[in-house]
Amino acid sequence: MRRPSTELLFLLTLGPALTAFHVHFKPQPKRSAVLSEAKTLVADTDWQGRLAPDFELPLLGGGTFRLSDHVGKEVVVLNFFATWCEPCRAEIPELNRLALQASPVPIDLLGIDANEGTNLVEGFVKDLGVRYPVAVDDSEAMQRRFSIQAFPTTIVIGLDGKVQLHETGAVPNVDIVFSKILQSNAQLLHAGGAIGKEAFVGAAERVRPAEPEARGASALGERARSIAETMPCPCGCTKKVAACGCQTAKGIQERLALGGWVDKTNAQVMEELNRDFCMKGM
Repeated sequence: MRRPSTELLFLLTLGPALTAFHVHFKPQPKRSAVLSEAKTLVADTDWQGRLAPDFELPLLGGGTFRLSDHVGKEVVVLNFFATWCEPCRAEIPELNRLALQASPVPIDLLGIDANEGTNLVEGFVKDLGVRYPVAVDDSEAMQRRFSIQAFPTTIVIGLDGKVQLHETGAVPNVDIVFSKILQSNAQLLHAGGAIGKEAFVGAAERVRPAEPEARGASALGERARSIAETMPCPCGCTKKVAACGCQTAKGIQERLALGGWVDKTNAQVMEELNRDFCMKGM
């Protein structure tokens, strides 16, 4: 019987040692962060292939965007953002490029702000040179309807009226993210698979809008409630997290309810939450 070589024995010994090193010495993510990220990923995955709900929003500068006027004619890209979110700011040049570049199918890009007020958003649009239409979700109905858990989140609605992408995090490169989607929609268009307006409206009326699980400040423990009542909401308003009804505040309350900060002060918890609820680029 042939004996294993010295090199093979070395590798067989080294493998388990490296595994043990990573398990015991590499920093592991907090349970609260893992659960929060898992919830976002589930929301993203659950939307794949679902018919998009119809909606109508007034645009900054006048006019109205109604989804049923565009579905079947253009690939609709919805970008949910907040002015305080640095990754939202960082991705705007790529979104501008998407809105202006040539494409195998028509694209309609709409930015949707997280209920921050018209004047603030108008200044943001001007300062950053946004080149596509923008609306303000002043009732936060759109965030609830599309299960938005964090900013930025980008949603792509194809020519068939279905959600083809529901992605949380900044768009790093539109060529990489959208190339395959646009090509598949071009094939769908040539095959006659685009949905008509009447068919979309009829189907959308039968779809019940998604509503995320409600969890208010009343569900928090004593320490979590104290943090929520002390922490200013990062949505840009003057309210504390416990008093604000925006999606950001609700997301922070859900994270607080998970606990897991026994080794941090309240100030450190608030700093971490402020950082995490403006999603880092992906």
